[in-house]
Amino acid sequence: MIIDGVHDNQRAASLIVKNKIEDRDKAVEIYLTEEELQVLYEMPLSGKKEHVRDVFLIG
Repeated sequence: MIIDGVHDNQRAASLIVKNKIEDRDKAVEIYLTEEELQVLYEMPLSGKKEHVRDVFLIG
């Protein structure tokens, strides 16, 4: 049965597994160097690819 968009299907809910994330499981921070960012900035692109690159660099 669905009430306010929320189901109460316990059979389906029992299939959803939520794993607890431990500190040791977290990934090491990954980032681009200033040189790699500069190469991306200077890459000759046009149209949508240029826009996507610019949004990525701003982010």
